Amino acid sequence: MIPLFDRRKVISIVILVFADSHRGTGAMLELISDIRPDAVFHLGDVDADAGKLASAFSHIPVYAVSGNNDLFPRYPLLRVECLEGKNFFLTHGHLFHVRRGPDTLAAEAARRGARVALFGHTHEAYAARKGPLLLLNPGSISRPRRGRPSFLRLEVTRGDVSYKLIEV
Repeated sequence: MIPLFDRRKVISIVILVFADSHRGTGAMLELISDIRPDAVFHLGDVDADAGKLASAFSHIPVYAVSGNNDLFPRYPLLRVECLEGKNFFLTHGHLFHVRRGPDTLAAEAARRGARVALFGHTHEAYAARKGPLLLLNPGSISRPRRGRPSFLRLEVTRGDVSYKLIEV
């Protein structure tokens, strides 16, 4: 594993997490420009939106997965990324039937050694702990089922992960 950031110089890193943008990239582009995160996670639907983010901010790594509305997937359907010593499990969620609950997804994330499992698909924000696993859904940045569009701001500090759900 090659560290994304030099630990001697970085106290913490910030990751923005988006899901279910459905071609609504305006808010994401503005938020990335304003917040200037160290990395971005895009959890699918529509995966072309992640490509736009990567093109617009070539200096910021964008980690993406494809979702159920991505007919010709550009990205894997799930992935595990290690940033600052923490394993992040990324998936859209449809493969794990998250609308019925997060148990199947949580089991797979734990099996893969993740400490944080991130998913979308429901268009509703969610946060819970299952043992040592943190389960998070940022909701939808453009088409929320309830409430306002939302995203997550993660901060990884010396291996600890904190999160904040932000409505826009």
